[in-house]
Amino acid sequence: MELAAVKAMPLVLVLPPRLSALPDPVDLTDLADEAWILPTQISGFPGLLELAEQLWRSAGARPASIRSVSTLQTAVPLIAAGMGISLMPRSITDIAGTRVEVRNSLQPVAPLHAVMVWSRQLPPSPVLELFLGVAQRTYTGEL
Repeated sequence: MELAAVKAMPLVLVLPPRLSALPDPVDLTDLADEAWILPTQISGFPGLLELAEQLWRSAGARPASIRSVSTLQTAVPLIAAGMGISLMPRSITDIAGTRVEVRNSLQPVAPLHAVMVWSRQLPPSPVLELFLGVAQRTYTGEL
């Protein structure tokens, strides 16, 4: 299996409208009583749950509860309904619009990285090689 990073995605806190009065950035200790809604962990593939764990450790706070969902898109209506908060790529605002509040974290949070994965067993076609080259140059800013 081959792996290549293609995009760093900055992460933000996604909050229900009832928390609209919170400042930007938000201190995680102010969210200690909130339930978190995060995608289910995929074994062997680090993702948002691991980044959230790092964030909680840096804040010295653990959430009241963690609810699992299959996708980030599933979490958005739950957050809008006031059922919890989440950590998501900033681009989620393209989907969520004004249904949720978006805040930066006072504690530093590492970005999530989008990656491409392809098989080593199959030689890449010329089109795949071209695509991989463009994607990797875009990620490194070489275009």
